[in-house]
Amino acid sequence: MCTYLEQVGSTYYFRRMVPAELWAIIRTKTGKPRSEWKISLNMKDRAEAKRLLLVRIRATDVEMGAACRFG
Repeated sequence: MCTYLEQVGSTYYFRRMVPAELWAIIRTKTGKPRSEWKISLNMKDRAEAKRLLLVRIRATDVEMGAACRFG
């Protein structure tokens, strides 16, 4: 089971919750507090989506780490 992989229709999405203590630090492009990331992987094939998922997990890990250090 892929925790952060969600299928909507035939397209796969990366979906990960932001820890509540970081909502005020991690913002959307419009400046609102972010409670989750939901990003289309633009893939209909599950195996390909799982490969792209690792990139998104690492990117959000880095963003959360930076928010913890500098927030």
